[in-house]
Amino acid sequence: MGMTVESLKANYKAIGDNLSGFRSRDKIVLLLDQLLRQNKELDKKYQELIQLAKNCDVPATAMPGLYKEIVQFYTEQNKALIDLYKDSITNGKSIRKLHEYVTKQTEKYIKEMENSLQ
Repeated sequence: MGMTVESLKANYKAIGDNLSGFRSRDKIVLLLDQLLRQNKELDKKYQELIQLAKNCDVPATAMPGLYKEIVQFYTEQNKALIDLYKDSITNGKSIRKLHEYVTKQTEKYIKEMENSLQ
């Protein structure tokens, strides 16, 4: 999972570098599309991790902490995407799709965290 998280962070950095450099819209769109694919892959890994924790009888009191870590990571991405929206070169279909997906995942894991607290 660490490799995926690190590659996501690297892509956000690459977008930032691109915005402060040559500003290639095509390169930014490719990076945003790659971030969407990576986030989908990461979600599968998160689901596998959650299922493994449940199968291994991880105490119910530990599950909210796991969900909290996931929500924090998606929240960081949402903040980065909001900053990207401020730059007109990144306003497009790719960033909207990525932002919608990250927001949906954040809401999903918040709901799962709330359910785990009950």
